[in-house]
Amino acid sequence: MPFNGDILTIVGLLKLDLPSGAARLCDGAFCDFASERYTSDHAVLGTVAGLEPVEDGGGDLAPGGEITFLPPDGVTALTLMAAVPQGTRIRGWLGEIGGDGKTVTNAKPLFDG
Repeated sequence: MPFNGDILTIVGLLKLDLPSGAARLCDGAFCDFASERYTSDHAVLGTVAGLEPVEDGGGDLAPGGEITFLPPDGVTALTLMAAVPQGTRIRGWLGEIGGDGKTVTNAKPLFDG
């Protein structure tokens, strides 16, 4: 039986509210979500190499997770640490790319912290 359905393209989205302005990253070339452009790289952070699941903290422990970046050549660890201070709001979504191949038409929030 031939496949007659639509193609489903899934995208991961990550937004960091940095002091220098928002960093909006996706796991593809680029896409548009909530009237904002998300790209696969950032001038200081580079690209996302890995994202560990966010886990709820128990008792007096804060929720935690881990993001690994591959920064561009020449960006030092000190520059990265200064760019993303502790307490930076980070949000993540898993979205679906629409028929135009660039607009996220449906996104599920994964974390906001």
